[in-house]
Amino acid sequence: MYKTLIEFFLDIRRDLASPVLPIIQVALASNYEVVRKAPLEIKLPNVICVDAKGLEVKKNDTLHLTTSAQVHLTKMLANAFFDIGI
Repeated sequence: MYKTLIEFFLDIRRDLASPVLPIIQVALASNYEVVRKAPLEIKLPNVICVDAKGLEVKKNDTLHLTTSAQVHLTKMLANAFFDIGI
């Protein structure tokens, strides 16, 4: 699965003529490790994966974050953007 995701990122960069385009993605907070695995394993320059595991999900829901967890994730994404250093 992650090979297709890598190809997708490379295609976007090629189409935009931007070989170092920053890409920030999120590994879901869910316990579906097979779904979380792909973004965590990608090793490309300027591709960062923010891991949402451990953030609070809504009650009776294993996927969607609570509002406070979404705010925290937004801060994590902002930090990731600054960590890229472009």
